[in-house]
Amino acid sequence: MLPTDTDQDGTADCIDGCPDDANKIAAGTCGCGVADTDTDLDGTADCIDGCPDDANKIAAGTCGCGVADTDTDLDGTVDCIDGCPDDANKIAAGACGCGVADTDTDLDGTADCIDGCPDDANKIAAGTCGCGVADTDTDLDGTADCIDDCPDDANKIAAGTCGCGVADADTDLDGTADCIDGCPEDPDKIAAGTCGCGFADTDTDLDGTADCIDLCPTDPLKTAPGICGCGVSGGDSDGDLTDDCNDGCPDDPSKTAPGACGCGVADTDTDLDGTADCIDGCPDDANKIAAGTCGCGVADTDTDLDGTADCDDGCPDDANKIAAGTCGCGVADTDTDLDGTADCDDGCPDDANKIATGTCGCGVADTDTDLDGTADCDDGCPDDANKIAAGTCGCGVADTDTDLDGTADCIDGCPDDANKIAAGTCGCGVADTDTDLDGTADCIDGCPDDANKIAAGTWSSEQDRRAAALPTRTRIWMAQRIASTVALMMRTRSQQVRVVAALPMRILTWMELRIALTAAQRIRTRSRRAPVAAVMPIRILTWMELRIASTVARMTRIRRSQALAAVALPTWIRTWMEQRIVTIYALPIH
Repeated sequence: MLPTDTDQDGTADCIDGCPDDANKIAAGTCGCGVADTDTDLDGTADCIDGCPDDANKIAAGTCGCGVADTDTDLDGTVDCIDGCPDDANKIAAGACGCGVADTDTDLDGTADCIDGCPDDANKIAAGTCGCGVADTDTDLDGTADCIDDCPDDANKIAAGTCGCGVADADTDLDGTADCIDGCPEDPDKIAAGTCGCGFADTDTDLDGTADCIDLCPTDPLKTAPGICGCGVSGGDSDGDLTDDCNDGCPDDPSKTAPGACGCGVADTDTDLDGTADCIDGCPDDANKIAAGTCGCGVADTDTDLDGTADCDDGCPDDANKIAAGTCGCGVADTDTDLDGTADCDDGCPDDANKIATGTCGCGVADTDTDLDGTADCDDGCPDDANKIAAGTCGCGVADTDTDLDGTADCIDGCPDDANKIAAGTCGCGVADTDTDLDGTADCIDGCPDDANKIAAGTWSSEQDRRAAALPTRTRIWMAQRIASTVALMMRTRSQQVRVVAALPMRILTWMELRIALTAAQRIRTRSRRAPVAAVMPIRILTWMELRIASTVARMTRIRRSQALAAVALPTWIRTWMEQRIVTIYALPIH
């Protein structure tokens, strides 16, 4: 009595470690019923390999299968999630970028790498006064205190003659500033002298007494007329019928008194202003007796009452200014944000870092982090120099459309196939055409023009679908198993079996046809080879009989040219043939 062989694998159950698994006689790593396949050839079977297609990993780790958990900078964060994989101190670029620390020495919220004054918490740029010194403009005159010698005087940046807080005005234009001119409205005097401002200290008779207080200014012997008058002891020297002693001008027949102008000088008042020409600084101007600030013929009017005559006031109607300055009359040269630019010319008067709104507006810097020509405020991807909007793929990933099908590669399952955005049934590069509209794509339909069939044979559509759904690596393994089994039947040596198993699929397909033909001929022959076939598992014999009845029987007298024709068959036909082989071998036969 033959020993029991439940799984018909040629090994009796008594010595078969897996009596119900025709593919194994020992449990191996994965146990009976599960192949000890090692897809990635890393020495760990797929059944316990967390990454069966990645020879370098047996667990997904942090980065997942297919990506090494490398930590280039040894900072404890793997490269796949480390924004700075070569910088052990950072895992994100931050303000300064990888390789540069985001240190903020002065704790002002701006990193040293972009802070023009890294040790000054009040400044991020040197400005006018340099780091460590505030650019304060106390008097708001547009000149920072650090270079303004008069920081509290908006009208001066240097002390000048009069010092800070006092204008160096020269009202009488005599070259001496009013602050040190004892007679600021008298161009002929800088001190009052004996006669006071506006009057010359003339000593006509050179007697040491100024004419203004010398009642006998022309008489060097007298300073008062006395009873007889100056210069005359008696008589009528000038023949004016007035005795010299009573004649205030004994030598002037036109006058008996010196009058305003003194003897010898007529008291003419040309402009009829009540002041004789001899003492009238403006004898032809009835409104003035001294040139004053503006000179004769021009009134010293001060319309805005700011202490500066209109003739010298660049802004005669503006009490706050005597010169137009930056902003013009009527508008103060205020610099609210102390940036050195007056508010009237400053497009951002409250923003010390800008004088124009620029791209981002006042209060927001026109920073362009990624240097792409678009300010961060308008840049949807401020850290991506190649994009200003996230687009389809998001910042940091180009919206490339390799196949120009209108779908970006980042979401296109077939980035090199313009006709597909998903692999579908047939995979990228092959259309999922269904010519006969039977619900099965031509690429896996053995009868693409027959809506009632998807395979030429007699097996059910359910079996065809199950075979077609098998993974490629399973179908390749099955084909190799078929070649190995048939080769063994032909008493082929193990070395030859390995050579056969390594052959390309199209060669294996052709060899299968030839092997099946030869095997069929031997099985049908009652000869000494029959026992070899007789001991083969029943399903192998059944499969071989079916192959004989279908494809192989028609090739009993196959010629070399026919063999070459089989190799040249279209890929989809050879794929279908391979699927049929898998179906026959792997599924129950009806």
